[in-house]
Amino acid sequence: MLIQGGGIISAENLIEGAFTAGDAADAFSAIGVHSVVKKYMAKQDLIETIKDSTGRINLQTYLGKPLFMDDSLKMADGEYLTVFYGAGALGYGVGSPETPVEIERKPSSGNGGGAEILWERQTYILQPAGLSWDGEEDPNK
Repeated sequence: MLIQGGGIISAENLIEGAFTAGDAADAFSAIGVHSVVKKYMAKQDLIETIKDSTGRINLQTYLGKPLFMDDSLKMADGEYLTVFYGAGALGYGVGSPETPVEIERKPSSGNGGGAEILWERQTYILQPAGLSWDGEEDPNK
């Protein structure tokens, strides 16, 4: 779906785009939008935010579907692509951090008895099917 020039994203045109799939319109598992499109969606109060018990944002959805922001969905100046992902379009995996488990010893803690802190690290991977990464191996190194 293209949002062109002066056109502004709306619930109506997102629904129209989804229903170009006919009776499969409810089969989409996620939606991808450019940050400009997501900004307009937020201004129109179209995004539902699901938070955990501490108030941190877990997931943002539209029409009950997870909403992903990707600035590579720009077609040209003022034109943005919105992608409706079908079932199986996103792969999920658990990666292997460089140091998955580590023990930290603090001898001065615990009234002189010491303390040990167990650190566990996990890496989660979300991969759209058919897309690959051509960037740096690890931009944080």
